[in-house]
Formats: sequence, structure tokens, C-alpha cells
Amino acid sequence: MSVTLESVMLELSRQIGDFWASAATSGGSSTTIVDTALMAKANDWISDAPAEMHDRITSLTYDEEERKISSLDNSDGTLTTLAHGGTIATATTYEIHRMFSASEKRRALVYAARQGFPYIFERIIDESKTVGNWLRNGSVEAWAVST
Repeated sequence: MSVTLESVMLELSRQIGDFWASAATSGGSSTTIVDTALMAKANDWISDAPAEMHDRITSLTYDEEERKISSLDNSDGTLTTLAHGGTIATATTYEIHRMFSASEKRRALVYAARQGFPYIFERIIDESKTVGNWLRNGSVEAWAVST
């Protein structure tokens, strides 16, 4: 079973307690995201982070853009960031990364996969014999006549 880098990054974020995802509840600007869910957070939720916090847009026009977060105003749920490519519209989904940016997490996962490959990989050689016909109608015994 293969997994995407995106799903592994989200799981890493959840495991280290660095995951916040939501959607803008009203239109902001290129430097603001407005989300009423952020009203539940304290204003110093941003400044108390152990590192620089980053947002990552995950839908619509500015998908995959990451910017540093400068402040939070919990009176109306306005998150202020460095300028995105344009106005962040209503229903735009985003993530907040408090410890490491999404790019740093992806780089770490790619590095770990490269370093761990020879040790994680296990070659499986299946030399078992199979007897019988694996085709659904391999002997062409079942057929229908149409006129």
C-alpha cells in the first residue's frame, strides 16, 4: 500500500501535536484569514508558539502557499500573515503549523525515507506455484449466443 507525502505529513503533524486545520468563514485580504473558529484561541496562541508559526492554504486559488503568521485577533478570528498572492476567499481551507512549517516537515520526511530505504525495504520473492485457471472464463466454456 502506498501513501502520499501529504497524508504522511498530516499524520506527522497530528503525532507531534502540531495540527490545526479549518476554513475561512468570511473573506479576508491578502494578509488576513478570517475564521470564527480562531475566536476560541487566545491572542497569544501565536506568540507563545515554540517557533515561528506558518499558515498553509490547502484549497482554491492559492493552494500550497505558505506564509509566516504575525498575529491573531480573537475578537473576530482574524489571522494576520505575510501577503499571499491575493485575497483569501470565504471557504478557503488552511492549516496552521506552530512548530515547523509544512515545507520543513515534508523535507524531513523525504530525508527520512531516503535514509531509511535500505533498512526498511525488504525484497519479497514469491516462488509459490499455482494450479488451475485464474481467468474468469479461461476455457471459454461459458458463452452466450445473441441473434
